Amino acid sequence: HLGRNFLHLTVLQPGGLQHLNEKYLQMEHIKNLVVDEDNEGCTPLHYACRQGVALSVNNLLSLNVSIYSKSRDKKSPLHFAASYGRINTCQRLIRDMKDTRLLNEGDKKGMTPLHLAAQNGHEKVVQFLLKRGALFLCDYKGWTALHHAAFGGYTRTMQIILDTNVKCTDRVDEEG
Repeated sequence: HLGRNFLHLTVLQPGGLQHLNEKYLQMEHIKNLVVDEDNEGCTPLHYACRQGVALSVNNLLSLNVSIYSKSRDKKSPLHFAASYGRINTCQRLIRDMKDTRLLNEGDKKGMTPLHLAAQNGHEKVVQFLLKRGALFLCDYKGWTALHHAAFGGYTRTMQIILDTNVKCTDRVDEEG
């Protein structure tokens, strides 16, 4: 079962935690499970953010789960939400941020939430992250979010990035 506890598995189901009575989440031994990491280093919050079920995300956040926890490949819950185009989840996570550090942190490939959203053509998430202070950083290949959007053929995502910062066209990848 990949080192996952029942909360990991529950949040991965359609509807997530909505089928679990809230009183169970208040039990001490279950509260301890919310910080458990599976074999990938993911907490139940990582998967709740991937699925984008608001109730699951809110219930886990109400238990003081850290939005700063990282998986083995250095992805935060925000990386998961951005990668899967979960705009409401991104908004909810950013509401709890004290600074923009998490917004601009790269994973093990140097990919920020903005890179991941652009790579998958999630226009609303790209626009939101840019408005909230996401920077035009390069990943470890030398690619910006614009490179990733272009490679995926996401022209509307490219337009959003270009409308925000035309200077980002100055960057070249590691091959020049």
